[in-house]
Amino acid sequence: MSAALLLSIHKHYIHLYAIVDVETTGGKFNEEGITEIAIYKFDGHEIVDQFASLVNPEKEIQPFVVKLTGINNKMLVRAPKFYEVAKRVIEIMDGAVLVAHNANFDYRMLRIEFERLGYEFQTQTLCTVETGTKINARRRQL
Repeated sequence: MSAALLLSIHKHYIHLYAIVDVETTGGKFNEEGITEIAIYKFDGHEIVDQFASLVNPEKEIQPFVVKLTGINNKMLVRAPKFYEVAKRVIEIMDGAVLVAHNANFDYRMLRIEFERLGYEFQTQTLCTVETGTKINARRRQL
């Protein structure tokens, strides 16, 4: 087999993971806004790309969230709005499985923000909470 063919086969089987964490304003369900996003793209061996930014949600952060995250409204005044980081988020997420602790939350928030821009964001997810629960249940059975 040629080296090019082997490389092609190898790339086909590499799984890319985007380890994601978002912080939000809190508030009514599906009315929250992202205040911070961090994404590390991992190819199974090393981090191949990364992006992190505060995000101006253009709405107030709930007081309990300020206490929880340490992110306050003043910190976000000069932060980019989501539409200004959206392209970068799409680039780094391309071809990757979204991995997060409580992935449903992070995925929902990304979908909401992209929906506000008229874009349908879809990707596969892997939740570390669900995975950990399954692993612990199997250990108890042994």
